[in-house]
Amino acid sequence: MPIRTEAWPAGTPCWLDISVPDPGAAQDFYGAVLGWDFEDKGEEYGNYVIASRNGSDAAGLGPQQSPDQPVGWMMYLASDDARATAAAVRDNGGQVVVEPMEMPGLGHMFIAADPQGAAFGVWQAQPYIGAALYNEPGGLVWEQLMVPDADAAQRFYGALFPDTLEFSSQDGAVMLRRTGEEESIGGISSGTDQPPHWLCYFVVDDATKAEAAVLERGGTSVQKVAPSEWGNMGVVADPWGATFGLGDSQQG
Repeated sequence: MPIRTEAWPAGTPCWLDISVPDPGAAQDFYGAVLGWDFEDKGEEYGNYVIASRNGSDAAGLGPQQSPDQPVGWMMYLASDDARATAAAVRDNGGQVVVEPMEMPGLGHMFIAADPQGAAFGVWQAQPYIGAALYNEPGGLVWEQLMVPDADAAQRFYGALFPDTLEFSSQDGAVMLRRTGEEESIGGISSGTDQPPHWLCYFVVDDATKAEAAVLERGGTSVQKVAPSEWGNMGVVADPWGATFGLGDSQQG
């Protein structure tokens, strides 16, 4: 099982979290769908909950701060210097929505939106690295940026992480890669009529069963699970409307 113990390279998706109206119900939902266990970090951290599987951290879950706060998964990119990355966001046409702040004993973070409106977070590990579990059931496996203009997205994210993030074209799609590595860590889809956003995929043991668990617990199927060259894949939404992807390695 791949378990990360060192800080993620800059530009790498390193954490996910979500704020929901009913954290208890969300734990029941995601526990059933993704096999997570949960640990409430207490009032000191606003009752933020760490989701894990087999003892390895995978994502975070917290209470909605206001009824107007949208419910959706937030993906965080790793940074070696959160304040410098926030400055680069502004310099390249993005918006810093939540200013850089320190999470005592853990690291620094901020929330931003790219020039096309896709929201994302940035995390600087000091010393908490974020997700330890990846590419295994319960962990993040892929992230797809959905925007009108893939070329513009390339320029923006490439400017944030010029030394560690690069792009390539594969079958007409844009792929994100860490500099010097062949394996892609995400992609960019352009021309979509959806609001700009990052769509994150989790690994599950069986995508068809996970989709059934979503439906049984009040979620919906956005893109029905179906076979692909990478296994069975689909897109679902939780009971509060937050979309996420499911994928497994089973064929047919």
